[in-house]
Amino acid sequence: MSDKPFYFQLSSTTTNPCTMAKSFREEAWKTRLCMGCGNPREQGVIDVAIQEDEPDNTPLNILSGCTIGIARKEFLFAFGQDIIHQHLYLGQVVGSDERPLESWVTFVGRHRIIVRGSKNAVVRRCAECGRNVYFAMGELYLCPEPPPGIAIFDAGNGGLVVSEALIERVNLNAWRKLECTKLPVLAFPKDGFHELKGM
Repeated sequence: MSDKPFYFQLSSTTTNPCTMAKSFREEAWKTRLCMGCGNPREQGVIDVAIQEDEPDNTPLNILSGCTIGIARKEFLFAFGQDIIHQHLYLGQVVGSDERPLESWVTFVGRHRIIVRGSKNAVVRRCAECGRNVYFAMGELYLCPEPPPGIAIFDAGNGGLVVSEALIERVNLNAWRKLECTKLPVLAFPKDGFHELKGM
């Protein structure tokens, strides 16, 4: 029996992602976002302006065209404010009326991780920033084992990966449009990519 820990991927099932406001989009592509893959050019706090009055009623959401996550504060802070601030950079979300949406934050992880799959896996290196851009289907897992002592990872596209101990702090059934996938840690990848570094 394996003594490797389990992790859990949390992601939104919404069909209504947020859309960048035009003024923000033009400035963001010039200064904050990689044109090649949509990742933040640097780790840190990123404030965003969206076209919607408010994001869809789900704890996690995504911003179309980039990898920045949007989350409901109440959901994130259920894990513990200290641990959230330890692992994530949180920014402000501004709605269509140009007022801050107090219930929402953006998040960029201090630690990024690739959730790997077993079928139809493809990976490319971004020509602009050098990050690996990965996609796969089938059984989801982590490989290699994440570094110890990190409880929350940014999985990109509005998703989080949290430790087994941390997942128990949140009542997942209280949230709509939230998918929780158990991720085993494998010693060998099933996608054929043996030297796959983090994002």
